[in-house]
Amino acid sequence: MNTKLLNKDIQEFINAHLDSNPFDLTLKHREFNGVSMSEIAEQIDSKRRIKDKLPTWFKADSILYPNKSRLQQSSSEITARHKCELVSGTSIIDITGGFGVDCFYLAKSFKDVYYCEQEEELHNVAVHNFEVLKAKNIKAFNDDGLDVLKNSKMHFNWIYADPSRRHESKGKVFFIEDCQPDVIENLDLFFMHSEKVLLKLSPMLDISRTIKDLGHVKRIDIVAVNNELKELLFVLEKDYINQIMVNCFNYKGEQKSKYEFEWGSDSSVSYGVTEVGDFLYEPNVAILKGGAFKHLSHDFELNKLGLNSHLYFSNRKKEFPGRRFLIKDIQSYSNKSDLKQKLRNSQANISTRNFPLTVEAIRKKYKIKDGGDRYVFFTADQVGNKLVIYCKKA
Repeated sequence: MNTKLLNKDIQEFINAHLDSNPFDLTLKHREFNGVSMSEIAEQIDSKRRIKDKLPTWFKADSILYPNKSRLQQSSSEITARHKCELVSGTSIIDITGGFGVDCFYLAKSFKDVYYCEQEEELHNVAVHNFEVLKAKNIKAFNDDGLDVLKNSKMHFNWIYADPSRRHESKGKVFFIEDCQPDVIENLDLFFMHSEKVLLKLSPMLDISRTIKDLGHVKRIDIVAVNNELKELLFVLEKDYINQIMVNCFNYKGEQKSKYEFEWGSDSSVSYGVTEVGDFLYEPNVAILKGGAFKHLSHDFELNKLGLNSHLYFSNRKKEFPGRRFLIKDIQSYSNKSDLKQKLRNSQANISTRNFPLTVEAIRKKYKIKDGGDRYVFFTADQVGNKLVIYCKKA
């Protein structure tokens, strides 16, 4: 950690060049007042990236930032605050500290917070920022969190971990064994030090498989921000074997929608044929990830278009955790000439559900521009008929 970055003239330079291209700055200058321009450019780039994600850090003076890959792995303030709704008590240990955003917010809910980060540079950056942000109840360890637990006799109200993808793992993360630290292998260690564990996991993980792999699962929160999946949060309680509650959250600004259901419980579902004038309902991504398809149909008294289409409809306008549309027209995808007439060289928001073509392929085929106030769904009904449904927001 280069403390010269905290010099007043360097900080003023960083703030004055937030709208500049960091790469261009490195071409124009080798250094500024004794600090290499590459280091300054990295600070500028990182600070720009967190403006919306971490506004508290962005607005504070003398904050230091890690590289962009570390920032991408960090929680946002919205999701960090959400975790505080799941945990409470006197003490918590974060064994995968990282940039420290989660730790900072957990410190608002606990008397004693223990932050562990084995990478020295990242540890020093986080500790400096904790001091700037006046988080005085965080004790930091520049060590592997697992080693801290192994060498400690302390008992905590909670253990928090954010396993990351192993470097040798290729592609997207689907199973928890692809992550480090190895949570499954270390569950006994966790439960030696706490009855409760909170895990932040990749939204790409298979939920059903993860439940079986972990055991002890009491609650799962699926968290989306602006209808983009961000985190899966698994609450584990030692020896818990009862029903698992799944909570699907979608944050939009200061508002959030919540839908709750019991994992593995069955529910009735009605299928039907939608008509012009009906309202079409599309669940948010958190609900889609949770797989609460039958529950939605039952709880909101909606008909489902098809088993795998995950679109719902009703002749009544209802509040719903997702998007709501008024159906203006419906046609068969097999009517090619009519499709060309309605879609070619037009503007529309295209979505696909249980349909063989991608959105990109449909746009290219019919030369459709993105945007406007028309919404078109390419989907299939319960018997496999391919449909095109034209809507407007309702």
